[in-house]
Amino acid sequence: MNNYFKYTTNLNYFALLLFVFWLPLKDSYFPTIITFWMFTWLLEGNIKEKFVSFSYNKIYIAFLLYFLLTIIALLYTNDIDAGLFDVQEKLSIAFFPIILAGSNQKIKNNYNTILFVFVIANVVASFYCLANALVTNIIIENATWHIKHWVWDEMQNIPFWEVINLRSSNFSYTYLSIFKGPAYFAMYITFSISILIYFLKKKIAKKTTHKILTTSTITFFTFMVYLLQSSAGLITIGVVLLFSVLYELKAKQKKKYILIGSTLVLLGVMAIIFSKTTQKRIKDFTDVISAPSKSELFKKDDRLGIWYSAVEVIKENIFIGTSPANLSDELAIKYKKHNLMQAHNEKLNAHNQYLESFAGLGILGFLCLVYILANGFIIAYKKKNYLLFFLLIIVSSNFLFESMLNRMAGVLFLMFFYSLFVFTHSSNKT
Repeated sequence: MNNYFKYTTNLNYFALLLFVFWLPLKDSYFPTIITFWMFTWLLEGNIKEKFVSFSYNKIYIAFLLYFLLTIIALLYTNDIDAGLFDVQEKLSIAFFPIILAGSNQKIKNNYNTILFVFVIANVVASFYCLANALVTNIIIENATWHIKHWVWDEMQNIPFWEVINLRSSNFSYTYLSIFKGPAYFAMYITFSISILIYFLKKKIAKKTTHKILTTSTITFFTFMVYLLQSSAGLITIGVVLLFSVLYELKAKQKKKYILIGSTLVLLGVMAIIFSKTTQKRIKDFTDVISAPSKSELFKKDDRLGIWYSAVEVIKENIFIGTSPANLSDELAIKYKKHNLMQAHNEKLNAHNQYLESFAGLGILGFLCLVYILANGFIIAYKKKNYLLFFLLIIVSSNFLFESMLNRMAGVLFLMFFYSLFVFTHSSNKT
């Protein structure tokens, strides 16, 4: 019996590490990996004890209510297939807290290994994307070769970094990020940076060589976020690096961390300043605030116009929402009204999770989302949980620019790490 328990414990631990490693990689394998993980969880037995040990606290009730609202929305949706798909995408909201709370002791005692595997996975994904961009764009002509870094031939004479800023390089944006959308990949990488800073802070990386390798990886990840040219990613990494400095100012060894933190903040600020995409967003936002009637906003397929359309949908469906499945159609009507034809034709989502939840599930869904994030911050503050704090900083910032919970990549990332830090009890401090 002891051998069986040891075998199933190790198998479940391996399944979890496989899931963590696969997070930055291809989404299509997740159903198989998650099924394997849950199967090993059941193989361990003691199911009753696992459920008894689970604390049905207010945060889990908020998660469960959010998930139930998604199911209830099936009753008033016009597209039942899309509604069922949305429910399927959000299954982890209901089950991940229970699965992780009922994890075996080996998982609970190996936080650092789990975090390290996630960092390694992002290193692998980053190098694979860069290698793919390099190998697939080597051009051989007349016995000579060159790298085609531009997407369109008319840009071949434009400097490399300028093409990067225009999101028109094979080494930037969606052309580089082949596994996830750029915003999601940038979010993963930014959290990896937070983990590495945590490793330095907790002296997990003790040796000089480890510190050099960790700092070099942070620099590499910062460069990757710049190449991805996600506005959300660039802003979020700047916020994370800034908060890292503020956090370390309270530490005893202030001078040491001020130097490290200032360098990281400088890298983040430079990435934002030199990004033409970010500069464009700021200019458009300023134009709308200063002179809405004269703004070119509604003549373009701009994100601010999409947000405005989402607010209009909310005003008309404030109590129960449109249902997540109907929301794309309702938004498309508003896009057409404001002549946002690309957004209309592609049926774009709200590109803001707060607006998306409010418009799709009504005021109760919005309040659940806010409660989950706010309570997470309170827990992070009370328990001095560094990683939970930065996870929430990253997620809540990205929620401003992307409807993260519409994609498996967003839901799985949030639910796994939130559940790991909040519902999985361990003697380890994070």
